[in-house]
Amino acid sequence: MKQQQGTRERLLEAAENLFAEYGYTETSLRMISQAADVNIASANYHFGGKEGLWKAVMMKYAPMARDFRMARVAEAMERDGSIEALAHAYVYPSFYGLLNTGDLTLEELNTFPHYLRLMGICHVQTPEVAVEYIKEVYSPIRRQLHDSIRKMFPGASSYQIFWTVLAIESIMIGLLTHLRMIMELMEVNRIPKGSVKDLFELIVRQVESLIRMCGKTM
Repeated sequence: MKQQQGTRERLLEAAENLFAEYGYTETSLRMISQAADVNIASANYHFGGKEGLWKAVMMKYAPMARDFRMARVAEAMERDGSIEALAHAYVYPSFYGLLNTGDLTLEELNTFPHYLRLMGICHVQTPEVAVEYIKEVYSPIRRQLHDSIRKMFPGASSYQIFWTVLAIESIMIGLLTHLRMIMELMEVNRIPKGSVKDLFELIVRQVESLIRMCGKTM
């Protein structure tokens, strides 16, 4: 039993590292098995294949991340219900732990922690898995953000709020998934990379602007 548990844990750790590094589509079950030092049959036995491993890795962090974000947003709305507070509360969990490491530059960061990058990859590369993930994990976050904006702007149309929430999600997913590519573009265009704190504050301002637009009639 102990040996089986060790095999399962090694597979999960190897899968997490490889998925975060190469994405879902470029990571094979053979790569994971080799990194975990087990045979492919063991991966199939414990997880039913690559997709089962992917789901297990995602669900390792997703519920915890969901609860943390929702708690931050609920606290912000209860405290003052301002646009600034809501935007900060929504974005902050994606930078949690990174803002307390001094003036860390994007170059030093290179990529977001695994669990954040994995969430971005889930939406982009595995839409069929993302559907399950969204239903189980992300739908409550989406509803909470929608209801918070509705509370601020009761006159906004459902159409307007829907697209606002989608735009906010797209910013976060794109950032988490493509940070390396973004940094390369900044290098080519000679854009100062700045710090993680600079990026965080910029994203918060962008989210604020999107939310504020719901106060304007279409």
